[in-house]
Amino acid sequence: MFLQFSGESKNIEYKVSLFDKSEKYMKTIVAFANIFSQMGLVEAWGSGIKRIFNAAEEYGLPKPRFQEFDNMFRVELFRSSFPMTNEKENIGEASEEHRR
Repeated sequence: MFLQFSGESKNIEYKVSLFDKSEKYMKTIVAFANIFSQMGLVEAWGSGIKRIFNAAEEYGLPKPRFQEFDNMFRVELFRSSFPMTNEKENIGEASEEHRR
């Protein structure tokens, strides 16, 4: 399992290899939720995926891509290629506003 920040495109790519879609699958989902929670993008469980889509739309970014193939799934998040106007802004702030 790894989290990769792509070079030139500056997109976030998360890949997980799933060899067993039972207990290991659930552990993967928990790990996935925890990583995005630590990034401030989602809560550990709940409506976080919907908030990711809402935040992407609010910032005028393409919708995240969720792909499943063979024994893996991939989540691709996009960000703008230009700096934000308020550099102190927390990237998860917009999604937190939807929760409040």
